[in-house]
Amino acid sequence: AFALSAGAHAGLDSAVPAPDAKLDAGPPAVELVFNERLDAGGAKLLVLDAGGDRIAGDKPERTQEGAGIRLKLPKLGEGYYTVSYSVISADGHPVSGAYVFTVGDPPPLTDASSLNPHTQVGHAHHGGGDLTSRAFLLYASRIVYYAGLLVAAGIAFWSLARSVAPLVARVRDDAAGLAGKFALLATLAYVFVSLTDLGQGEPLSDWLRILTGTTVGKLYIAQLMLALAAPLLNRLAAAARVVWALAALLIEAWSGHAAAFEPAFYTIGLNVVHLVAAAVWSGGLLLLLAVWLKERPEAGRFALLFSKWALVSFLLLWATGVLSTLQFLPDLSYLLYTSWGKWLIAKAAISLVVAVVALVIRWRLSRGDLPRGGLLKTDVGLLGAIVLTVGVLTYQTPLPA
Repeated sequence: AFALSAGAHAGLDSAVPAPDAKLDAGPPAVELVFNERLDAGGAKLLVLDAGGDRIAGDKPERTQEGAGIRLKLPKLGEGYYTVSYSVISADGHPVSGAYVFTVGDPPPLTDASSLNPHTQVGHAHHGGGDLTSRAFLLYASRIVYYAGLLVAAGIAFWSLARSVAPLVARVRDDAAGLAGKFALLATLAYVFVSLTDLGQGEPLSDWLRILTGTTVGKLYIAQLMLALAAPLLNRLAAAARVVWALAALLIEAWSGHAAAFEPAFYTIGLNVVHLVAAAVWSGGLLLLLAVWLKERPEAGRFALLFSKWALVSFLLLWATGVLSTLQFLPDLSYLLYTSWGKWLIAKAAISLVVAVVALVIRWRLSRGDLPRGGLLKTDVGLLGAIVLTVGVLTYQTPLPA
């Protein structure tokens, strides 16, 4: 429905010297300012001469309350200079680019390809708009990761339901073990593909710098540690399962768009509540379908409990989603300016269909009828569609470039 683009996350607002600037004398420094805060340890800034030699680099100082980077320069002589930057925004997305400025009046170049910074520093430019195999793997890994995270956390939350029948408890424990194994594999794939994206064109040793020197890298380490414990969920007590689920969702909330906006405690807090509500609905819905496949009368009794919590989850999802959107965007008309906004509209439309299906199921339960398999499978299919949209829109930027 919408083009999948891995481009344009944090946008470059201003640059000194400006792209294509022609200066009489060399500048004292290069300073770039972006429209989002940057990850504290994820910025590289290089200045190269026409021969590809580094004039200065590559660890700049932070400015503009974390949204800018500045690199002091030695005295520059007459010539062409390339500024090449590679940063990670606070929401964990890589952004890179380059431009040229001129000092003095050097002789014209017969072949400007010598100024190609990606040839000079040996990396590819991030941000192509085509759906390449790299972009496809990036989105696919995110979709699978979110599915594993929400289902595993959701089933962990449903472990607090003590009044369920023994059959439901057995199905829930079996599902916890299976979901944990799936979450482990999905997280491994997600972190590997994400690190490949963040460090594209860089040597493998650069992954260690990302993992240990950036906020998003440390969050990846935490995700991996929790993922290693996920296959053991079925052996843990209910309280331990819930602690695992809350920790996993908090880390995810911290590594998304919410981390790039202020006040962070408010945006991240909204994100945590949003993810908890999504997990309760996702895990409960799949648990209901699993019980329905085992014993339908028991599924009908569990559906009465699930429908109450699903309604609460649905209301929380809408409330936190609207509040987050209002915090991210200057105006709701901005939903029409970006792929993020269009995918969010699609997600909202799907959730409205979910509401209709849920009302039909709830109406049948009020009459004492068992939920129909077709309705349950439709609900699960809609859940899959929402997870797909989430996997895409979380890698888009809410603000236009």
